[in-house]
Amino acid sequence: VASWAGEGHLSLSDLLSYAAVCGAGLDVIPLPGDIEQDTLAGVLLDVAGLSVRLDKPLIARLMPMPSLAGGDPVGIEFPWFVKGRVMPLSSGGIRGILKQPSRIHMRSYQANKDSK
Repeated sequence: VASWAGEGHLSLSDLLSYAAVCGAGLDVIPLPGDIEQDTLAGVLLDVAGLSVRLDKPLIARLMPMPSLAGGDPVGIEFPWFVKGRVMPLSSGGIRGILKQPSRIHMRSYQANKDSK
């Protein structure tokens, strides 16, 4: 998966969708160094919302890379990392109801135990 993402075949949205069916979340994702605070907060809220809804822990180890932009190669020399690129992000950040100073109550999904 890391190789595909590094080759530009996967987006951050794709990786978050995969997190719904696997166990990790967004682990060690290189992001543009100039990422806006609202955009980063939006990604974290997406991970948190998915985690609550699915009632499972998901991590968000996100790495803003100073001086790098989306698509730039990442030069981290570490034996367990594959060669990759900074994950481009669409702007947007937090909007609408999430921007309000109020709480949103979420519940985990409860499957109907009677249906088999």
